[in-house]
Amino acid sequence: GTPCVALAVTAGMLHVSAVALVLSAGLVQMLFCWGAISLTTWLMVGWASTTEAASHAIRRTILTGLATEGLLILAVLLMSVTSGSLVIDDVLSADGLARLGQRNPALPGFLGCLLVLSVFGRSGLFPCFGWHHGAAAWDRPVWSMIYLVGYIPSAVWLLFRFQPLVAASDVSLSMLGGLSTLGAVLGAFVACGQAKPRSARGFLLTAQIGVVFAALSSGLFDVQTLRAGWLGATEAAPRAGDLARVLLGQLAVIVGALVVRRTSRATSSSAAGESWYQPLAQLSRQRLYIDEVTQIVVEGPLRIWQQLAQFIEHLLTDGLFPSLTIRLPGWFGHQFESLQVGRLEFDLATALLGVATLLLTLILVT
Repeated sequence: GTPCVALAVTAGMLHVSAVALVLSAGLVQMLFCWGAISLTTWLMVGWASTTEAASHAIRRTILTGLATEGLLILAVLLMSVTSGSLVIDDVLSADGLARLGQRNPALPGFLGCLLVLSVFGRSGLFPCFGWHHGAAAWDRPVWSMIYLVGYIPSAVWLLFRFQPLVAASDVSLSMLGGLSTLGAVLGAFVACGQAKPRSARGFLLTAQIGVVFAALSSGLFDVQTLRAGWLGATEAAPRAGDLARVLLGQLAVIVGALVVRRTSRATSSSAAGESWYQPLAQLSRQRLYIDEVTQIVVEGPLRIWQQLAQFIEHLLTDGLFPSLTIRLPGWFGHQFESLQVGRLEFDLATALLGVATLLLTLILVT
């Protein structure tokens, strides 16, 4: 029908815009291609959305795109005015960076921060992944195409292309590393609390992108380092510690994804419940009852944590980020909801999953 033809045409436009962005040599061309990716994305979302949740995601996607467009336009204006050129190579040359530093020593770092924030908005990392819930509800696999063809290549290319500005200040590098690590951890945590497979897959993909950006901030994918390594300069090769840290983080996200999906399938009524994960499914249905004496010790801190979790939940859903829908107690089971007089219950399997996720998080950030 007409929506399928429109989706095919806009998907082709998205591919062309992404390729043109990678080949762009000027700031104006880069900005035009960046805007073309956003425009085709909004068109594809409009054609693919047929449910109320998807229609709500359209507004979130457009607002996030407009915010990233504004940050990138501001960065382009500052680069063109201060360097006196619209060619990317001239802006990033030694003379161009010197002119930026002469105008204001903090200007290169500020431009790097603007680019990092624009990339985070485009990639859907924290705090800009509120549209994932609605995007996962789209009837057609448009979200994966937009994310993998348009958003992620453009964001990674921007970090690679303007690496001298991103690395010009410790603030921009710390922002890139800290926010990407936080985005990876939160993406994995939020994915553990999702009931729908497509929504969980979306947040797990966000966690993967966070790991990649954390590697970029550590210098693992530095262009000059890779070029020197390919040419045989072993002294400029990536450090083994950085490589091991990134691989451990990647492995943690993958293992967490497999455990979450296998556990959810085993606890469901589908045929997958007959698999070798059946003991874990039986374990998840067991309840641990704590006697009165122990409850006196643990009930107070748990109730305090319950109130704190509810406060953070309302802050995220109603105040700071209205587009987020997070249920913090659900990450660790239903122990807070099942708190009763005389006994305390909590889900053993979910509690173990929470502890394992915490350990993997410590491996990722240390």
